[in-house]
Amino acid sequence: MPAQSMLEVVGENPCVILYDEAGALSAATSYWRCHHSIKGAGDVLVAWFSPLPEVPPHLHGPTIFANNEPLGRYVTDTFNQFFVDFQDRGLEAARVTAAQFVYAADTASPSSLQCKASGATIDLHWSDYGEGQMGRSIQHGFGSDRSRSYEVSSVIVPAHTARIAVNGHPVSGRPKPNYGALPLSAFLAFAETWTYQHGSQQ
Repeated sequence: MPAQSMLEVVGENPCVILYDEAGALSAATSYWRCHHSIKGAGDVLVAWFSPLPEVPPHLHGPTIFANNEPLGRYVTDTFNQFFVDFQDRGLEAARVTAAQFVYAADTASPSSLQCKASGATIDLHWSDYGEGQMGRSIQHGFGSDRSRSYEVSSVIVPAHTARIAVNGHPVSGRPKPNYGALPLSAFLAFAETWTYQHGSQQ
């Protein structure tokens, strides 16, 4: 029987992932702007911070911020916890914190996200863009039990300059080049879709 499909997420998923001079991970942030999903619309920021002095201790490690709690739990448990640099970081046990979001993305000018929650304001910035590329692939090993396969499509625009600030303090680190199949570890991701492939084989 041919595989059937179900569109689960439509939106954007830009990221800023920073490394220190020695090549160690400083911070990993993944923002989901969901226009449509099986858990409704909303915004989610999945983050992990190393114990840097500019980051408050209560934000060290994994954090999840969302204005739709079920959506925050869903995108973290189904997708984000299996992304490179988010794996084995304790996201499955992190609670979802209520937050407000202001996001502006435009490749003709710098893009920004502000996430405000109790005790934390996280700002992400992207600029100095490279050439955008349309990508489509089948990704395996997702879902809470890692048994699901998804067709993923998006338009990726790499950002040569990107930064993260926490409560107004810049987080040290810079984007990494040659990030897997992507040119940089900081990028915008437009028109992103995740479609579950029922009956597909890994």
